[in-house]
Amino acid sequence: MSGKRGMDHEPCVNGERGISRADWVVAAGAVALAAFLFLLDWYGGSVVGLGTKTGFGDATGWEAFTDSRWVWLATIVVALASLPLAAAGVRRRGEVQVSAVVFLLGVTSSVLIAYRIAHHPSAKPGGKSLGVAFDVKTGIWLGLAAALTIAAGACLRMYAERPRVEDDAEPERPQPAFSGLTASGPRSLPGGRRPGRAP
Repeated sequence: MSGKRGMDHEPCVNGERGISRADWVVAAGAVALAAFLFLLDWYGGSVVGLGTKTGFGDATGWEAFTDSRWVWLATIVVALASLPLAAAGVRRRGEVQVSAVVFLLGVTSSVLIAYRIAHHPSAKPGGKSLGVAFDVKTGIWLGLAAALTIAAGACLRMYAERPRVEDDAEPERPQPAFSGLTASGPRSLPGGRRPGRAP
């Protein structure tokens, strides 16, 4: 009966209520990603040419991007929101689990950051011409590590919440000691007579 409900208030991890190590890993990664996104520089601009390179401004991850930052922000919010659900021992059965959503967001954030590391504006003119180049800073590497930490913690959480075979199997019914057919004696006909006897 309880397995058919959409939401079951059951122990989430190894039969225990409360926050597990995997939940703390997710929360730590979310806090770190928020700090790196808003406080640290991810890109640094500079003017190159004429044999010199002059810096003109740095930008945090939140300042440098207009679209990807919303994915990173959603990852942080959902990851932190999963903590009170784990503390309450709330687990979904038969539906998408919160840990699966956190894992997907963590992987997506990691891919986006890795893409921004590999592909960023970097004009490097030669000769006497001038140009603008952008170099990656330490903050973006730390942001990638934080996003991977969220994905790893959510993966551990999904492994701990995997359905067990014995939980879904129906309980075995006790079998009778003798299951053969039992023969009954001849039934009496109306009037008290039995078949096979002369009237």
